[in-house]
Amino acid sequence: MIKLRLIYLVLVAALSGCAHVVPLKPDSKWHTIYSLQVPSRSVELEVETTTASRPDCERNRIPDKTEIRILLSESFQNFETLPDKIEDAQPREDGIPLRLADSGPYDMTLIGARRLVPLISGKLLIARSRDGCAALKITDRSDEVKK
Repeated sequence: MIKLRLIYLVLVAALSGCAHVVPLKPDSKWHTIYSLQVPSRSVELEVETTTASRPDCERNRIPDKTEIRILLSESFQNFETLPDKIEDAQPREDGIPLRLADSGPYDMTLIGARRLVPLISGKLLIARSRDGCAALKITDRSDEVKK
């Protein structure tokens, strides 16, 4: 019986992709959630907003602002200077066109909000939130895309 349950859990995990829940810090600052720094590699991530498993977090609350952003990393980059709108951004010091280096913020405030995020080498997935109970469920869907 125990072996059957173990086999079932392994199959469910293999078929559903590897998912990680990342609780967000409610400080309204950008934090790196996923960084892809392996040359010639790409991933397809499914990002879903969920509730962190903290004792004082209610599922039926009114969520506060949560955003994600895809960014090409730059040496000594200060996330605090990232503009709220991509139109307000200054040219990058490395000369890479801004539209290729920064997606701008995507709203992920509603619980259950979901987005597919393609990342290539050198890109980061960053997030910020004011919600003390927000978390992101990150699932690698790369293998599913290749099939």
